[in-house]
Amino acid sequence: PTIRYGFSNTHLNAWADIRLRTRDNRSDRKMKRETWTFSGGKRVTQFNKENPIDHLRNSLTTLFYGENFMKTYENYFGSISFTKRFESGLRIGLSALYEDRIPLYNTTDYTFSNKNKVRITTNFPVLGESDTVFFSRHQAVLVSFDVSFKPGQKYIQLPFSKIPLGSKYPTFSFNYTKGISDILGSDVNFDKWRIGISDDKNLKLAGTFKYRINVGGFINAHKVAIQDYQHFKGNQSHLAAGDYLSSFQLLKYYKYSNTNDFYVYGNID
Repeated sequence: PTIRYGFSNTHLNAWADIRLRTRDNRSDRKMKRETWTFSGGKRVTQFNKENPIDHLRNSLTTLFYGENFMKTYENYFGSISFTKRFESGLRIGLSALYEDRIPLYNTTDYTFSNKNKVRITTNFPVLGESDTVFFSRHQAVLVSFDVSFKPGQKYIQLPFSKIPLGSKYPTFSFNYTKGISDILGSDVNFDKWRIGISDDKNLKLAGTFKYRINVGGFINAHKVAIQDYQHFKGNQSHLAAGDYLSSFQLLKYYKYSNTNDFYVYGNID
């Protein structure tokens, strides 16, 4: 369970996650691990579901510099997901999510220095250089399918478990997300996809080379809320860097968020 209370807006948010995991304990069986996750309640969520901004870091930058980079909304939600991992290196996942999305407005502009109050921005994403995207309360039903595969996966055999060692081949992944309209009052209607490839190569004395490449886009973007745009993980914090393989260190958080029919991006480390 998680409980959150806003002392300025006096909003109480409470939600819970329940995870059920199974694991083969017999060494003569192939490894097949399954996980069911059930979640529900009322929460505060970042528009970018990858959560690019740490809560504590955002509090510090807001109090000291007036830079409230984190943009959030409130939602009543319920979700269910299922994942299964196979010994072959195959992983599949299915999930369904319902959200009743509610705008959150700033209720204070408090900073340690009054001169920084002018830097406080509204609690909505800014696309491009200056286009603030507001939204009204709406509902969304999303279903998602994920699959990843790492060919040639090897394992260490222990008496009651197996430990994956990796493979000389990269990991291939695919995601498809559908926004379904007119179910539980859902106001969204879109289809988006993403294909990725990632790996890390041991170059011995030269170190380790890691890369991650993704392509994707929207097949249908009839009704897309800002929460469902394709977002990229940026970093504007002076306090810490983001993960090199999943973020861009000098990118504004929502500058290139889009509903384009095709995009490609990559990271190396």
